[in-house]
Amino acid sequence: MKPPANYALFYEFDMKAPRKRQVSCSATLLRPSQRATGEWACRFLLRGIAEEEHTIYGADPLQALMLALEYLRFALDRIKKRGVAIRYQKSAEEIDLQLYFRGRPC
Repeated sequence: MKPPANYALFYEFDMKAPRKRQVSCSATLLRPSQRATGEWACRFLLRGIAEEEHTIYGADPLQALMLALEYLRFALDRIKKRGVAIRYQKSAEEIDLQLYFRGRPC
């Protein structure tokens, strides 16, 4: 997978659902951009087993980016609760989301 030109964060990993093969996935946060309304937006893309795309809004670019990161945590926690393993790329080792995100799982 290749990141879009305007990304702020791009991370590749694997997911494996029960009784399925391991699949390459990616999470992308695009650089925040200001809307005509004055608020800032940060697009979030999740590709692989779960296909999600959302736009997260904030009062400024940092808030939009931080809220998008929070949503990424929420989306990954929701996927894990369905029994899907989130693993390092081309590995059987599961990623401990606590190492990447503060606080308790959503």
